[in-house]
Amino acid sequence: MDMLRHFLMNYKIINDIPNASLKTLHRPIKADKRREVSIAIVDDQPFEAARNLTTYGYKIQELGDLKSISEVASFPIVLCDLMDVGAHFDKNAHGASIIKEIRKNYPATYVLAYSGSSGSDPIVRRASVYADGFIRKDAELEEWTETLDEYISNASDVREVWQRIRSALVEERVDTKDLLKLEDAFVRAYLVGDGELKDMSNISKNMKIGSSARSIVEGLIASTLFKLITGV
Repeated sequence: MDMLRHFLMNYKIINDIPNASLKTLHRPIKADKRREVSIAIVDDQPFEAARNLTTYGYKIQELGDLKSISEVASFPIVLCDLMDVGAHFDKNAHGASIIKEIRKNYPATYVLAYSGSSGSDPIVRRASVYADGFIRKDAELEEWTETLDEYISNASDVREVWQRIRSALVEERVDTKDLLKLEDAFVRAYLVGDGELKDMSNISKNMKIGSSARSIVEGLIASTLFKLITGV
């Protein structure tokens, strides 16, 4: 027990981050802060709400349909249409196949599914298993802004980000000791403002973890998400 206590005392956990150090963007979020968070749009057609959302300060980038899931690696938030996309993944599942792959590879990324269909549509129900939320394509602008501000706030919350990463690693059966090492590196990087997660990268390279778990860690390191939460 003493050895375990000594081991734990030498590692920092997410709750060791002082509240005063948190840089979360709390709602209501001003337009200049909205521009700090890149939002990807996955849609085979022009995104109808793009112009209005840009006017409100959101940084929108339309990617079209995806050929590779790595195209969204740098985006903390992804909006994904549910129809006529996903041909390079599973064309029968449409957008749900893309959302599933985002959740698998980039679990800290917030994904909002949208469609002209109702929430009872089978494709919508299938996507809802993996997406963080669903919104109708023709929703009022107020609903769009409220939802996006909520996602921006969550995506900039270091504790929320780690919990999502940790849950995904637990599902991949990463050893508890390795989880603690990764959490320690994550917390220390945040506290010193290391947006590159250099120590976490070095530690993960020496771990005997599965390919899916390694992809999750590498996806976090490669994304701009941590740069967002350390530099806001």
